[in-house]
Amino acid sequence: MADGLPWDLIAQSGIHIGTGFDHRYRFFNSYFDGLFACSSDADVYAHDIPPPERWEQLDCANTWVDALDVFRQYDRPSEISFIESMSVTLLTGVDCGWLGECPSLSKGCQCYRHQEQGTTSGGNEVMHSLVKIHIMLDRFYNAIVAARSATANSHKAFIDTFAAMTDYCMTCDLFMDALGLLVPTTMGSAFYYDLLSTNYFTAYPYRVGDLMEAIDTLIASWTNTVKDGRPSDFFNERSSDPTFMAFMSDIWSGWLRSTEAFAAHLFNGTDDAIHTLGTLIQNGQLISGSTEGNVAIPPMEPIEIQLSIERAYYGFIIPRIWRSSSTKAFVIDAGHECEEGNPISDPFFDDDATVTLVCFENKVYYIASPDNPRPDTCQFPGTPASTVRSYRQNGNKNGWTLKRLQGNEQAEDFDVSDMLENNIAASGFSTLPLCGAEEANLNWAAGRDTQNYPCN
Repeated sequence: MADGLPWDLIAQSGIHIGTGFDHRYRFFNSYFDGLFACSSDADVYAHDIPPPERWEQLDCANTWVDALDVFRQYDRPSEISFIESMSVTLLTGVDCGWLGECPSLSKGCQCYRHQEQGTTSGGNEVMHSLVKIHIMLDRFYNAIVAARSATANSHKAFIDTFAAMTDYCMTCDLFMDALGLLVPTTMGSAFYYDLLSTNYFTAYPYRVGDLMEAIDTLIASWTNTVKDGRPSDFFNERSSDPTFMAFMSDIWSGWLRSTEAFAAHLFNGTDDAIHTLGTLIQNGQLISGSTEGNVAIPPMEPIEIQLSIERAYYGFIIPRIWRSSSTKAFVIDAGHECEEGNPISDPFFDDDATVTLVCFENKVYYIASPDNPRPDTCQFPGTPASTVRSYRQNGNKNGWTLKRLQGNEQAEDFDVSDMLENNIAASGFSTLPLCGAEEANLNWAAGRDTQNYPCN
């Protein structure tokens, strides 16, 4: 074994090595011929070699597999955490699994910081990739905190403006519906651009399949984490405050708690979590390297993530407030193309129709109310689009409900591509009733109180 392997640093770290000591010694010994010194071509010419080639030259895949073997065979039975095991085996001295301020993680892991501590270059890149996942999650978490603060002062004014809510009891299903849409849509978008900005996907922009596999795996893992939990794990039980305002506040609580739970799950060392991490870091997707002359697409700025979270929040809340109050909003399919202007003159006034008219796929739609042609809002293009997609998803009829996160539904039932591409215009954000003006007028005139009033 080469000189200079600092076992004293391991002893001083306070991390228990356990029964895996001998096996870990063999792990280091097998990787100690030059790979650790940051002197190989893959290190010296890091910016000239594409990430997957660096990943292969540094033998990162085998380093990852061997480090996992140490964890599974020795450390996990000794109740040593996954990230502690990785830190000791790869000698990087970092930690993950929580969100919030964490200086050692925010800086990442640089090769020059650890080469004197015996780490291999491949091990450094593996750990650095894990750290980048944590940093992406941390950015998302902080954006939720910022969005919650930005919307907190507007809750009462928002409800007074859009609908008067009195003693309306929200169910746990609706809580879980909120999570099932809001988190995959916003987390998926943030991670999509985080991954798209990496050197790997900058060098190979045509490998969209790899990117979507990573996003799908991430969202599926989050969904299963929440699905296997209980609503009380994420939301406060409010028997004395069943108002919509309490529901709005609790959405933020659930959003934060579910993200915290997912971060803890992702680094807890279960086979499912390891599979997710492996999918995200495979082939050098998160390491540095040549971009092959391509210019990187920047990741979303923190304020952009925050605004996307706020937009998704209101995109989910507004239609539910309308339907849960006396507003009983619905969407009118005018049956005309957008170029034809306002085809409805009765009972809608031109001014109201102009305000509420929305074009989607070159078709005219209106947001309306049986007793007030124009709900007190401005144009909200995502609502009619989501309504139409939800209507189609239900076989061209009203009454579609979201798949439940709880129960027997699987994560694969969620259309992540729809959420990423359409955001708040995706199926499920709005399930307002949809019908033509004539159908709505007939039900309104007859006083027919249908489930999807004033539509059938």
